[in-house]
Amino acid sequence: MTRTIMLVPVGDSFGLTTISISLINILNKKKKKIVFLKLYSKYLQKYISRTDTASFLKKYFFIPSISLIHKDFDLFFSEKVLQKLILEEYFQLYLMYKKKYDIIFIEGMKVINNNFFIHEMNIKFAQIIHAELVFYSLDTYYDIFLRIFSENLNKFSDLNILGVINNFCHFPIKDYFQDIAQKKFLFKKYKKKNYANKKLITKVIHLNWKRDLIYYPVSIILKSIQAKVFFKNHDINIIKTFVLHNSFLLNKKNFYQDSCCIISFNQFIEICHNELLRKLFLLNFNFFLLTECNYCNLYKLKILIQSLKLLHTIFYTLLSIKTVVSQISNVRSILYLKNSKHVDSVLKYITSYRNIHDILKKDTSYREFSVTNYYSENFKNYLMNESIKLRKRILLPEGDHPKIIQSANMVSNLGMAQCILLGDKNKIEEIAQQYKIHLSKKIIIINPNEIYQNYIEKLFILRCKRGMTREKSAICVKDRMILGSLMLLDNEVDGVVCGIQYNTSDVLRTALQIIGVKKSHKDGLQLASSIFFMLFRHRVLIYGDCAININPNAEQLCQIAISTADFVRLFNIQPKIAMLSYSTGNSGSGEPVEKVLQATKLVKLYRPDLTIDGPIQYDAAVNQIVSSVKSPHSPLHGESNILIFPDLNSGNITYKAVQQSSKIISIGPILQGFLKPVNDLSRGATIYDIIYTIAITAMQSKSK
Repeated sequence: MTRTIMLVPVGDSFGLTTISISLINILNKKKKKIVFLKLYSKYLQKYISRTDTASFLKKYFFIPSISLIHKDFDLFFSEKVLQKLILEEYFQLYLMYKKKYDIIFIEGMKVINNNFFIHEMNIKFAQIIHAELVFYSLDTYYDIFLRIFSENLNKFSDLNILGVINNFCHFPIKDYFQDIAQKKFLFKKYKKKNYANKKLITKVIHLNWKRDLIYYPVSIILKSIQAKVFFKNHDINIIKTFVLHNSFLLNKKNFYQDSCCIISFNQFIEICHNELLRKLFLLNFNFFLLTECNYCNLYKLKILIQSLKLLHTIFYTLLSIKTVVSQISNVRSILYLKNSKHVDSVLKYITSYRNIHDILKKDTSYREFSVTNYYSENFKNYLMNESIKLRKRILLPEGDHPKIIQSANMVSNLGMAQCILLGDKNKIEEIAQQYKIHLSKKIIIINPNEIYQNYIEKLFILRCKRGMTREKSAICVKDRMILGSLMLLDNEVDGVVCGIQYNTSDVLRTALQIIGVKKSHKDGLQLASSIFFMLFRHRVLIYGDCAININPNAEQLCQIAISTADFVRLFNIQPKIAMLSYSTGNSGSGEPVEKVLQATKLVKLYRPDLTIDGPIQYDAAVNQIVSSVKSPHSPLHGESNILIFPDLNSGNITYKAVQQSSKIISIGPILQGFLKPVNDLSRGATIYDIIYTIAITAMQSKSK
């Protein structure tokens, strides 16, 4: 099984690349196939670190590195719609690599200007792919992370959180000795506090850096303080430490190699003319930065350097010491990838933390994702993944409707199915151009006027016993729903999805007359029914029947339950059926209760392999605590996933009430019991409703 680990930055993402490379270095020692994925949008391209992580990973670890780039943010989309578009595109790319590698390490999108939308995207994507999470924060943003964590506990509760890495970095510019004292004080302060929620975060690592591991790029420093090179003696591109000049430096024997001494021009001139102060030049400084140095002083400086034969690189700027200190304080240190010794030192230091290894240990107590216990996002992704494998031919009779065109285009681009549109090609292309849809070349467009004559005789033969004549058949076959059903009956397509312009009664009548229904366990009984997939946050429930049968009797309720149980097994769901009523067990009486009780007995008689209970109330069917009180001996234990309503009135009202009140996604009505898959769309269906209905239709067609 592929293991997915995601590093999610909170607040400022400075140092994220260093931590990513360090964690990958630890994982790489397990000798498994690893891939590094980086999520970001072109909108964030200017904020992406310039460090060449990809080439470094390929060179040092031989690990492939892929950037999953999404198109620019479209301001015309709402945040929720935009989030769906990005996440679904990322998920499809993720699935491609999941099949090839043992470990997938993902670096989350960087949070710019505390944009919670991006942070929410990272968490949402981690939930979809069921990743193991490692949060990353700076010491200055650690309190922000704790606040976000405490305020959104419900969003984090279902995540597998391995731990938090708190990068304890400090400002590069301060007096050298004061800086060390301040660093010890801050680290002591954080060490005393215990912020972590023990239930959700078991490990918090405070990464405290050594000064000799911190490098700053010379080019960026010069740019930030508007400095220029006056004299260059060697090709060193990095600075380890910035030291403010003071009298204490002369009495210390610290090793200042690759360090820069910040000193004003006037102080520098004073040192050059004082033999006692010239000891400063004997210290191992590679750089001197002269502040408040105007162009008139450069000639004087040149003469002094030549006379003293100084071998240091000297920079100069017009800015004051105070301004220089302020500007350099905002410059961040880097992992200098071109220097292999520096990289080795950093990796060795980070991996020396014992907790770093512990944080990557897999939590065996955490329950892995299972298709029998769906989260709503995982269920939708499972539908997409399975339909991609099947690649069925799905016919859409309402081919000139904008929503149908856009849905078919997305389905074709994702490779979920081969979509066939019925309609005039010129009209469809004109609508696509009007709505700025780049029509996929994989979509097949069939003009019904060019083929309907081939089906006149077939419809006549099929319905002649019901009074159909050839003349009437020639008129009826021009209806796209009837034409599509005949094509399905003739095995030219694998499924039909229709209803955005047709009534449910029209779709049902056509399917019943042309496709026909399956024979059930009892000879002579034929029943079509419908179900809805209700996608809650933590589970998926199946409601039936909420669209077709108005007041089914006990035998019909039995058939609906059995058909639904057999149907959901296509999705690897182990059916647990609750036959709903207004009473649980023997607590109530009346004709409706007796009907449900009789239906439950019939299911147990015909299909003893199914887990079922009834009559039972809704709360006892879906809530373990209520079930333990109301029905302690129930085989469902409050974990039912199929809920069969006693009539259309209660079923339809409940599904709409739940959908609108909880703001959840419901996929349906999905029609079952027909010889071939035909599905109805609501006239208010969204593009995503159509896409998921196409996916379910494709999966229906794999079962004979």
